[in-house]
Amino acid sequence: MEKWKFYSLLGIFIIYSSFIIGMEFYFRQPLYNYSLEFIKQEQKNNPTGTIFFFQIITHFGDQAVILPLITILYIFFPLNMAYLFFIVSNLA
Repeated sequence: MEKWKFYSLLGIFIIYSSFIIGMEFYFRQPLYNYSLEFIKQEQKNNPTGTIFFFQIITHFGDQAVILPLITILYIFFPLNMAYLFFIVSNLA
């Protein structure tokens, strides 16, 4: 009885995975085309302050900004390693 339950669950998993993968291939290109149009429309509607804010966020991810910030946090604030790891992983 245990073997029958395992094989039935395995079959359901294979059928479900095949369905998901098939839908991904079917909808990939239409969703990609839609996302390009959506991005263009959103960028056109945003005020310049929002664009400037997200440019700062984008440049904040550079190594030249994160490493000195982490070093300053590590030297001047007595943080334990778990909290420092949390900050680093969120900044990355």
